[in-house]
Amino acid sequence: MTDGDTDRRTAEQAWADLLDEAKPPHPARNWFAPYFWPLAQAAYAEPVLRGLYPGQSVNNLGFFENELWWTPTATEARTRPVITTTSFGTYRVVVDAWTQPTELILTADPAEAARFVAHLLAEQA
Repeated sequence: MTDGDTDRRTAEQAWADLLDEAKPPHPARNWFAPYFWPLAQAAYAEPVLRGLYPGQSVNNLGFFENELWWTPTATEARTRPVITTTSFGTYRVVVDAWTQPTELILTADPAEAARFVAHLLAEQA
């Protein structure tokens, strides 16, 4: 992919790539993958989130207006809620995940976490 606008993926393409990479089978020593897969599916099921670009960083899944969310000048990544997958099989919705994380909810249900973030982002729109 280059920096030209015509070479950038659509949100739908980014989701297709994420879901393809996250699907089973998962490596035996990867604690994250079995928890991330149901989260990715639940997030994709939410129309508000499906219309945004998914961004995965370590064990966080965020939802952004473009796929350049990770660039140093993209303040959006620091202000949007993200869902953090824990090694205990729980999902935390946090804001300001990379500097001063503030937990909004903790749940064992990835669909609940996805619905919560979709609701927050719909209110911000």
